Amino acid sequence: MKFKEDARVWGVLLAVGVMMLGLAVLGASGVAAQGQAGSGPPEWDPWEINPLDGPVDLGLTDPALVGAMDVHSHVDPSTPWNNGITRAIDFIEYAHLGKLRGVRGFVIKEHHSAAAAGYAYMIRKHIEPTLEVFGRMPLNFQVGGINVAAVDHFTHVRGGWGRIVEMPTIDAEWRYAGGPRPGREPRAPETAERRAVSRPWMALMPPGSPMAVSISQNGELRPEVKFLLEYVSRTRTADSGGRISISTGHSSGDEDVLLAREANRLGLLIVSPHGTQDMSPEQLQEYVRLGGFLELRQGGATAEWVRMVGAENAVVSSDCGFRHELLPTDCMAIAARTLREGGVSERELDLMFKQNPAKLVDIWPWRGSTTGSSSSAADRP
Repeated sequence: MKFKEDARVWGVLLAVGVMMLGLAVLGASGVAAQGQAGSGPPEWDPWEINPLDGPVDLGLTDPALVGAMDVHSHVDPSTPWNNGITRAIDFIEYAHLGKLRGVRGFVIKEHHSAAAAGYAYMIRKHIEPTLEVFGRMPLNFQVGGINVAAVDHFTHVRGGWGRIVEMPTIDAEWRYAGGPRPGREPRAPETAERRAVSRPWMALMPPGSPMAVSISQNGELRPEVKFLLEYVSRTRTADSGGRISISTGHSSGDEDVLLAREANRLGLLIVSPHGTQDMSPEQLQEYVRLGGFLELRQGGATAEWVRMVGAENAVVSSDCGFRHELLPTDCMAIAARTLREGGVSERELDLMFKQNPAKLVDIWPWRGSTTGSSSSAADRP
């Protein structure tokens, strides 16, 4: 009995000793961190991510995330992006992560197929029915380029959650041919070596095949693009009766404006993910005047851009999900903090994170409801 009592005493003393040692280590690290804060930046930078390991969930949140709609996310399952870059999370993981951070929903961008509409259906039915999840499909070679049949399929997948049809991205002629960019270095034409890495499917194409998906010629949209946009303007998605929006994809600044003119004529909403890079100030002015939305993505979400185009003409998206980037919710939270620190008001944040993105996917404006929102045609104005 005496031995057992002594053992218990020594066990308690050992546990206390370990705890005190741990507190001492934490205290020392805290002092070191304070010293770093006073003398320079910390050694660890959250933006420096090992692409082999992928990002760590930083757990960041912000009031702007509550009710936010991320219209541009990249999740698995998919094929790798340029240079074999894979995604850090899949659509189920983003659903759980988004629910934890209070987002209203997100749009899955799948560069190579119409599958995002099906992913949205599966999330809504089996994972989290209160999340507003949608699909976004670029018109790359994998869906036949400018292909009305692919759009018809995308918008009629069960549920009708395919809501954004995008002009070509990785197969866009602008990416392949290159050309001048306002205030930046010209986009270099694609080399054969680069193509072998970023677009390996091109080696499988028959001799004489087009090297890219073209949407314009001689300063005008191609007839097949106009036909497709007209089809989109009168189409409603299956089951939910949603309207479809257009994204300019990886088009040139000139093409962004051409698309905005046609969208305006047809009464379509349009969003440009790369307009901050490829449009001149004059093109941006016309694009916005025509009713186009401009995406502010990742580090491009700055107060300067908001002041330039106006919050009513902008949406903030993550464009995140790849292994070399932060997770989408962390990207959105950092964007909100950056904008707020730059003087952007809460009303402007509300427009760019919640209200304008809701318009693009054709759902009610965010009203702070805790019971989820309706996406049925009967419930929309």
